[in-house]
Order: sequence, then C-alpha cells, then structure tokens
Amino acid sequence: MDADSVELAKPIVQEVTRGSQMYRYLWSVPRKDKYIIRATKGGFSTEYVNVALGKDEQQKLAGELFLHKK
Repeated sequence: MDADSVELAKPIVQEVTRGSQMYRYLWSVPRKDKYIIRATKGGFSTEYVNVALGKDEQQKLAGELFLHKK
C-alpha cells in the first residue's frame, strides 16, 4: 500500500453457501480505478487481490481470497 491508498467504507456482507459457510463482501468505490484489496484477520495471514474497474464497468467480481491460519 502506498501514500495514495484509500480506505473504503465498511463493506456490505452477504452470506454465500457453497457446501460450507462463506461470505461475499461488496464495496462502493469512489471512482472507476485500480484497487488493491487487503484482507486481514487476527491469527491469519494477510492476503491481497488487485482489481481494476474499467470506465465501461459498473461492477466487478474480484475473485476469491483465502485466509490461512498463521
């Protein structure tokens, strides 16, 4: 992360079930741009995913993040 990082508002959480309990997080972003999503939770590894929202896109599926116990 660098000096022009933007912390987004708290996400909306929607539960998704695929054989086991999982979650989907939705954010509103201030503009169409490139973002790095950083996921952290105590006792787990920190994970990152890059997402670019293009000028013609209204939404984007960022993919999946898997947090691993330290």
